[in-house]
Amino acid sequence: RTTQWVARQLTDQHITNFTYSQTEHYDHLLPRQISRALGNDWTFLPLDGGSYITDVDSVCENTEWLVNYLLPAEPNYFAALQDWENVGVVLTGLNGDNIFATETDNKHELERIYTQGFNGYSLGSPLIMQHFTETYSPFCDVDVLDYVLHIPTIKRRNYYFYDRFVLTFYPEAAQWHHKHVQIGKRPPMVTILGRNIPLRDVGKRMGMYLLKHLHIYDTYRADKSESMNPYDYWTTENPDLIAQMQGYYERHLHLLSEESWSQVCDDKMRFGSVMEKSKVLTILSAIAHLG
Repeated sequence: RTTQWVARQLTDQHITNFTYSQTEHYDHLLPRQISRALGNDWTFLPLDGGSYITDVDSVCENTEWLVNYLLPAEPNYFAALQDWENVGVVLTGLNGDNIFATETDNKHELERIYTQGFNGYSLGSPLIMQHFTETYSPFCDVDVLDYVLHIPTIKRRNYYFYDRFVLTFYPEAAQWHHKHVQIGKRPPMVTILGRNIPLRDVGKRMGMYLLKHLHIYDTYRADKSESMNPYDYWTTENPDLIAQMQGYYERHLHLLSEESWSQVCDDKMRFGSVMEKSKVLTILSAIAHLG
């Protein structure tokens, strides 16, 4: 929304927007509407089924084994299918949520930005895209980071700062909802263990936490409309995905020499979510290829 609105103001050159997600998710529906309003072309790649999540080694290699392979698997899957010959710089919104709408308090914010931002997807995606083209995110710009991070987290949580920004400078962009909530009309938040959580989601988060710690998380069927990449829903619908991940684990299990480390990984593969299983496979890929 924001990056494309600004880009259209800065240039009259041809712009093509692209998104990839589960169909019927807002990352599918909203970009189509916004692209049409801005007069941009739009390309969409459905991720339905999640077959790409079993592509472990090629994604790890393209990201130099620096991040969990699962999230960068999406841009890797998308980019490999595109013709990049006449494409210029790709403008992204990477790390926008992490700094404009923090989910933590002051004490934990930098930790989250590093672990989930720069050392997570916000590093993995550029590492993938550098094999195809150049990318840039204004939310990773040093001056933007310096300015926004000097604003107390209490002023940024629950998208308060983001909403004020859009309503003040790009009010027309507020006509579309943001994560199923109208901009400027966010639900109340509560802070639990340093995390800012919408009050309406507390029950759901507690339920997921309980399922996970009772080792029955694998029975939880995620609503495919709630996530652009509902991994647990995909693997429930297609058990072969988990079978392939398990097969990769068993083929490389001998690389885990320390018994305590092996036990941790085994627990994640038996009881963990798809995200947790993918971390184990990333570690095994690194050991197998880097020694």
